[in-house]
Amino acid sequence: MLLQPRSLIIIKDEAYKVCLHGIEERETDIIHEKIFNRPSNLSIGTQLKRSTRVSLTIRNVPNINSSLMNRI
Repeated sequence: MLLQPRSLIIIKDEAYKVCLHGIEERETDIIHEKIFNRPSNLSIGTQLKRSTRVSLTIRNVPNINSSLMNRI
């Protein structure tokens, strides 16, 4: 999946639990035929230089009883 600058992706439910997801550390990405959302202006083999990215993760963590924390 190609994530363009200022893109947003939300991974939740089964996709979060079942599918392996992550972003490998590298300086460039090479466009290949497996990228299902490849823009028509990017040819196979095109190299895209990466720049700074921001990743924001929000998780729902239920409240727990503080007396349970003392047992940890």
